[in-house]
Amino acid sequence: MIRFQNVTKKYAKTVALNNLSFEVDKGECCVLLGPSGCGKSTSLKLINRLIEPTAGDIFVNGENVSSVVPEQLRRSVGYVIQNVGLFPHLNVAENIATVPKLLKWDKARVHSRVEELLHLFRMSPQSYCDRYPHQLSGGEAQRVGVARALAADPAILLMDEPFGALDPVIRDALQAEFRHIQQDLKKTVVFVTHDVDEAIRLATKIAVINHGEIVQYDLVENILTRPAHPFISQFFGEDRALKRLARLSVKQFLRKTSGEATKIDTDSALKLEDSGKDALVKMIGHKLMSVPVVDDDSQLLGEIHLEDIINS
Repeated sequence: MIRFQNVTKKYAKTVALNNLSFEVDKGECCVLLGPSGCGKSTSLKLINRLIEPTAGDIFVNGENVSSVVPEQLRRSVGYVIQNVGLFPHLNVAENIATVPKLLKWDKARVHSRVEELLHLFRMSPQSYCDRYPHQLSGGEAQRVGVARALAADPAILLMDEPFGALDPVIRDALQAEFRHIQQDLKKTVVFVTHDVDEAIRLATKIAVINHGEIVQYDLVENILTRPAHPFISQFFGEDRALKRLARLSVKQFLRKTSGEATKIDTDSALKLEDSGKDALVKMIGHKLMSVPVVDDDSQLLGEIHLEDIINS
């Protein structure tokens, strides 16, 4: 879907990227991860030609992006940035409709798509269509920003630290929302972050970049369990095993109970969407060997055991 082939980017004597080569397959979420100034955002901007490479080639669907008119390329690729970039003089519906209108969709189709996306992000069209950006919270504005990027149903979504400016609670909620939506839409995503936990939570594969070079490009599981360079071990920290548990759901450890469903106290229980890390923290904190798992109606589904988590 996306391929970097020996891509280098220089600014005067400064080498921002040095001979990058990697591929992102259809439906993957590739996270570009590394310290500030390592070349993550530069790599992202090369894909939709906001900047041009000094050397090398970038291909999207087998076509060299240098041969595509930049405006045409950008209308076919969703782009989300940290500070959202909503047009202040347009309301929410008009912001989301920006690219479909440029593509000359008819009014009925545009209206239907705006409502569809607002519902997808759990925002009532009746409540939000006529609001302006200054009337939105940070989390709401970010949702609208992602919805706008998805409006023309692009196959590719580029995201440059989209949740970085939000407080931890809202950020966590939007990460969960994005992960849920991505499971349904299966877009090809290139996502820039310097946050290790965010990368682990969202990525299919991670490209760890340092000083403009890829240190390791691999599945998240492999990076956490088989780091290829001391920099990887240092950057991800010694609690890599705990970070890995954040990717595993309670559902994967569930031991189902037999007999009739029982309603129990939810304060002591986990939900299927909770992570293995959530379960481990709860069990250690309360000195438990197992914890019940319930559905949305507080009906008992089964248990999760400490030994299963430790042996995973």
